[in-house]
Amino acid sequence: TVDVKGVVVKFAWANPHSQLYFDVKDDKGNIDHWSAEMNAPGNLERAGFSRGTMMNFFKPGAEVTVTGFRSKAGGTVVVFSKAVLADGREFKSQGGPGQIE
Repeated sequence: TVDVKGVVVKFAWANPHSQLYFDVKDDKGNIDHWSAEMNAPGNLERAGFSRGTMMNFFKPGAEVTVTGFRSKAGGTVVVFSKAVLADGREFKSQGGPGQIE
């Protein structure tokens, strides 16, 4: 897994997988656009999450550290495992539907 720290741009509640888009600044100040593939909306709903809950958690502009499995193609894409916001709140989705702590 890799840990990538950035700023939330958008959360997309969409099939077949929800997506978290975030921007990461490199050492030279350049911005890389990242995405994290998450669970399907149906799985999130069955776990008790709504679109509103997820949109509220992943607000644009929020600082986030995303942990996930890096794309084999080497792009700026991860398969989501967890995210931690700057205030310490955490959303986990390691092989299951997910939880917010």
